[in-house]
Amino acid sequence: MAIPDDVAEQLRELARRENRSVGDVLKTLLARCTPSPATTSPAPSDEEGVRRVILKTYARARRYWEKVGDKERLALTDEELDEQFWLIDPDGIPRLKSEQGTIAISPNPLLMMAEAAEKAGWSSDYTDLSEHADEFMRATWPDHLRRKWERNAE
Repeated sequence: MAIPDDVAEQLRELARRENRSVGDVLKTLLARCTPSPATTSPAPSDEEGVRRVILKTYARARRYWEKVGDKERLALTDEELDEQFWLIDPDGIPRLKSEQGTIAISPNPLLMMAEAAEKAGWSSDYTDLSEHADEFMRATWPDHLRRKWERNAE
């Protein structure tokens, strides 16, 4: 199969950015473009789904590192990121485990809501959490405002 030079160059560049082979990039692109009926294709396992999310996060981190010119982090392979990656902070900055304890990460409001719901014994399996919105706000809003005020005072 003949591929135009400009398309081949785009594929090589994408593979380089994502630290993958051109073949892997093509497989991913084909998978996105190939419709698969839900009735004939098995659902991905939880492990496969988690891995896809992780790889998308790494791609997002690489786009950031490319934008800011961090060539050292941009060169990390998926396997190296599996060992070193921590999270993408609320400002959209990808962080490595080596940065833990050196930066302050604001609490995630959705995680706070989930933890408060769990402590209150509300189950998302059986309860519409919005039924408890007033209770949740009374329980969490003062702390949220206090933390916000403390961050702004720094």
